[in-house]
Amino acid sequence: MEDNDLSPNKKVEILKKHLLENVEIDTLSRKYNIPPSKISDWKKTLFNKGTEIFNTKRGPDPDPNKETKKIKDEINTKNQLIEELKEDNEKLRDDSESDYSTFG
Repeated sequence: MEDNDLSPNKKVEILKKHLLENVEIDTLSRKYNIPPSKISDWKKTLFNKGTEIFNTKRGPDPDPNKETKKIKDEINTKNQLIEELKEDNEKLRDDSESDYSTFG
């Protein structure tokens, strides 16, 4: 099994077996067909980056849809701007055509 084939959840599950259930890395390595060094690397990453979880001042965002709403608002704003530019462009084209018709 390749490391890339495993989801983050599966990696955490394997690490939990090692850390909480005291299953040896060699045992997990054979069971999941993963090199022992890879499991050790995950463990190292967990401990090195684990502090990031606790560094947030507020904790997780209470509104998980906040980012989605922000992106949708930005898209709506840009769509409105595009419409305004289309209208301005059309008006300029009409003005330009009327200017040429006065010369013809």
